[in-house]
Amino acid sequence: MKQVKQRNVRELGTGRDDLVAILRRVCGGVIALVFAMGLAISTAGAQSPEPGIQSLPEVASEQWQAVITGQVAAFRAGEDGQALSFAARSFQSAYADPEEFVAAIRFGGYGPILDSKSHVFGEFRFNGTDRVVQTVTFFAPGQLAFEAVYQLGLEGSGWRIEMVILQAGTGVGV
Repeated sequence: MKQVKQRNVRELGTGRDDLVAILRRVCGGVIALVFAMGLAISTAGAQSPEPGIQSLPEVASEQWQAVITGQVAAFRAGEDGQALSFAARSFQSAYADPEEFVAAIRFGGYGPILDSKSHVFGEFRFNGTDRVVQTVTFFAPGQLAFEAVYQLGLEGSGWRIEMVILQAGTGVGV
């Protein structure tokens, strides 16, 4: 099955209230609160992007969406090292062995992403000067839908995946 084309992508407001509203809709209130608290902690020491990196308002969504799609394609192809290369430095330093990384992802309940047949991008929101939060719907075998919220940050010259929250969706793919 081909990847579903992008739909309904729009930039949200820049306030934390917008992010929490998305998370409540996608993940439920408790997870949204925990995620929002994590964002507050993770952005407390955030630095400006390195010289030569565009600020978020100048960046096209295709740049970070390509990182998500690249990691998902690597998961689907069984290319563990490539999948790990899209993750933030914190993941790369914690998992020297790419197979351990993928095993931890699967054990952590993220199998629907690894096993997905297609995905589609939803809403996104800028979070400061060097982070974006992107919603993604994944369609697993049997066309079950799963909603994910990704946080990506700029590292070096590109985007890296910092965090993902996944929840079973309410619908099925067509």
